[in-house]
Amino acid sequence: MSLEISCKIAFVSLYQETTKFILSEAWKQIEKYIPIPLLEAINEYQSLIKAINVEANRIVLGSEQLVE
Repeated sequence: MSLEISCKIAFVSLYQETTKFILSEAWKQIEKYIPIPLLEAINEYQSLIKAINVEANRIVLGSEQLVE
């Protein structure tokens, strides 16, 4: 694997972990102010968010496959 691809994989991994942390901290704050039924509705979009992340990985890595 080339150094460039290794760097891209590392960047995507760091981006994903940072995003997960920020979202988990944001959720803690959101739960204080938003009613649970609305949070449940927002959770329905989680599969869309995952699909967007997968597509972003594909674009960044080109034809390489990121192993999760």
